[in-house]
Amino acid sequence: MVAVVMVHGDPPGLVRVAAARDAPPRHPDWGYVELSGVGHVPQLQCPGLLAEHVLAWLPSVVPTP
Repeated sequence: MVAVVMVHGDPPGLVRVAAARDAPPRHPDWGYVELSGVGHVPQLQCPGLLAEHVLAWLPSVVPTP
């Protein structure tokens, strides 16, 4: 399994939101987060919010001891 969490901004940058929303149902193991009001670089625009989502997603793909 490849661990994927797809993070997309709305309004979008390079990829339309409709295209981003279409991908996760085709890959049920993927996580999907849509950040309203965030553009193409959430790691720069809202790093804390992005980290919250990634940290919340990680336990679903990384076994805990």
